[in-house]
Amino acid sequence: MKKVIIGAIVSTVLFFGWQSAMWMSGAHNDFASKTPNPDSIMACLNQNIKADGLYTIPSHDPDKKMSREEEEKAMKAMDGKPWAMIFYHNTHSASEGTRIAKGFIHALLASILVALVLWGGNFASFGGRLFVAYSFAIFTAVVSIMTNMNWWDYPMGFIKAELIDLLGGWALSSLWLAWFVKRPSE
Repeated sequence: MKKVIIGAIVSTVLFFGWQSAMWMSGAHNDFASKTPNPDSIMACLNQNIKADGLYTIPSHDPDKKMSREEEEKAMKAMDGKPWAMIFYHNTHSASEGTRIAKGFIHALLASILVALVLWGGNFASFGGRLFVAYSFAIFTAVVSIMTNMNWWDYPMGFIKAELIDLLGGWALSSLWLAWFVKRPSE
C-alpha cells in the first residue's frame, strides 16, 4: 500500500506540474477569445443576469412546458443565427489559492484511483500497467472533453488546452505509475 500512496503523490505532482507549466508558459493563450469591448458586454450582462450560472442565449424558459411542435418551431427559428454560452459570476475572486488546492486534490484523487487499480489488478508487465493507466485519460477525453465539443460546440482553442493538459499530463503520470506501482514480486 506504501507504493500506492507514494505513487499517487508523485503522479499528482507530475500531472499538476504539467498543467501548471502549460498555463504559465503561454501554451494555452488561445484558450478563450477576447472581445474588443468587454466593459459594455459586462454592463449588459450585469443588468440582465442576477445569479451565477451557465446561460445559453437564446433559450426558452425551462420551467415552461413546450409541446413537440413548439420545440421544433423554436429550434427552427434559431437555426443559422448566432448563439452564446456564458458562464456568469457575480463576483470575480483574484484568489487562486482555493482553485490550486482543489486542482491538486482532484489530481490526487485520480492518481489514487489509478494506483489502486494498478495495484489491485496485479498487471504482469510495465506495458500492461501503462496501457491501463493511460486508458483512464483516453476514456476521460472521449466521454467528457469530446462530448462537450460535440454537443456544445466548444471552440478548438478550449478543446486543445483541455486535451494537452489531460493527455500530456496523464502520460507523465501513467509512465510513473506503471513503473512504480507494482507488486513486490515483480
